[in-house]
Amino acid sequence: MDLLYQVKAVIIMDTNGKRICSTFYDQDSEELKNEKSRRDFELKLHQKSKGTNSVGCKTGDVVVFVVGKNNDSLNELALADVLQALLNCMRRVCQTEESNYISKKGLLSNYSTLVMYIDEVISDGIIFEVDEEIIAGRTPVSDQSLTDLNNAIETAKEKFALFTGEHSKCPCNLII
Repeated sequence: MDLLYQVKAVIIMDTNGKRICSTFYDQDSEELKNEKSRRDFELKLHQKSKGTNSVGCKTGDVVVFVVGKNNDSLNELALADVLQALLNCMRRVCQTEESNYISKKGLLSNYSTLVMYIDEVISDGIIFEVDEEIIAGRTPVSDQSLTDLNNAIETAKEKFALFTGEHSKCPCNLII
């Protein structure tokens, strides 16, 4: 296990240090054993990330930290890759027609998708994937995308029926 880059935690906070989402992988760590110790750890991390192998980024009204295990073999660049992958996924989660601004509100309204993205990037503390396109391909489509797809299929069926003059059944066995 020491040959694989491992992550201790992923913590997403607002600019006041309040938790939006967090996942802890090192259950044996004293500082992460229970909820109170996790909150204390988050507070300390927010105040100062000294002594911890971590990378972080403030974007919009959100602060994201990726915390590595404390050993000499961990490469900070691997943590930076995880952070960048998570930021790209978070932009995807918060994306609207107007912008792709990462916001606390956007993350909370799409919380389940956010958690799925984190799980695709890190599995049991091991960095699994950092390519945004592969991660997005493994994550189920959102409800809105499914609605848009169903609307497009219905429109196509209607146009096909008008074009062929057939209203009962089209050649691809879609009932109209």
